Amino acid sequence: MRNPNGYGSVIKLAGKRRRPYAVRVTRAYALDPEQKRVVQRYSYLGYYAKRADAIRALAEYNASPYDTDVRGLTLRQIYDRWLPTRASQVTKSSLYRYDICIRILAPLADMPIRDIRLVHLQRVIDESDRSIGTLSDARQLAAVLFDYAIKNDICDKNYARFIDLSNVRAGKEIERVPFSAADIDALWRIAPTSEPATVILMLIYTGVRVGELLELKKENLHLSERYFEVVHSKTEAGLRRVPIAKKVLPFFEHWAAKSAKSKTCPTVLINRQGKPFIYQSFLKFDWTETLRTLGLESHRPHDTRHTCISLLSMANVQPELIRAIVGHKGQTLTENVYTHFDFNLALAAIDKI
Repeated sequence: MRNPNGYGSVIKLAGKRRRPYAVRVTRAYALDPEQKRVVQRYSYLGYYAKRADAIRALAEYNASPYDTDVRGLTLRQIYDRWLPTRASQVTKSSLYRYDICIRILAPLADMPIRDIRLVHLQRVIDESDRSIGTLSDARQLAAVLFDYAIKNDICDKNYARFIDLSNVRAGKEIERVPFSAADIDALWRIAPTSEPATVILMLIYTGVRVGELLELKKENLHLSERYFEVVHSKTEAGLRRVPIAKKVLPFFEHWAAKSAKSKTCPTVLINRQGKPFIYQSFLKFDWTETLRTLGLESHRPHDTRHTCISLLSMANVQPELIRAIVGHKGQTLTENVYTHFDFNLALAAIDKI
């Protein structure tokens, strides 16, 4: 029986194909100058291994028609549409993480998101050599993109939420190696003539994430009280007052005085052009070049955070206070809700290292 006019059709494509049955609907009519007649322009809804599946897909489309051009959007195109909705709400370090995650998902970037299944996503994750933390971020980003697509009637199911990380948990976690006493001494030796070395020492003696320091605004630095505020963080526990050790206070004063000369740059730390540091540039040039000169290039930025925690532990600072200083979530409900430290204890603790 013929389908009604405008209903669409199922056709079998020539050749040996895994999915030979194509579902198509008329997108428009146009005059073909060569044939000198009006012809149909088609949009293809999908390709199927069985004719019955193709007929079912066509029926579903006619029951609830959708924009075929939108339904064909790729994972990359969905990302490009979604990212501007988040750019003004997150930190630069978060944008950097998004960029890393979309590069992990690059093998699927040109696939229509409605055609991506769990097997595709799982293969990308399983074949990646990234750490469990980064792969977890990639899974979360994929899930967000699928949710965005579902809300906009581009696809129907969020397969990213079923990605299994258990097979990559062992062996792919990056080993955190704290800076040794000799490593720290080497940084102190070059600090008088190396601004990047002062930044690395500031990271070691505060325990903050790199992005938290690079994005520190002038108004959130309180030199006389010896602390600064982290007002944007990837976790609620990360929103905190960070004590400044007396050892590195002169470095904060140096950068504050330098940035004060710039009326347009809002951050305490400024690059050679008088602008805020970009994480990628800091990592590629300032961090890498400084540590390479000292033979310490194996260290990663997050090692500074672990170094601070290690130093505080060796100074017998109580664990609850350490977690409060570095912005880690408490281990118990009581600690999360009811524990409030006198900030002078945090200052005394950070001065022990």
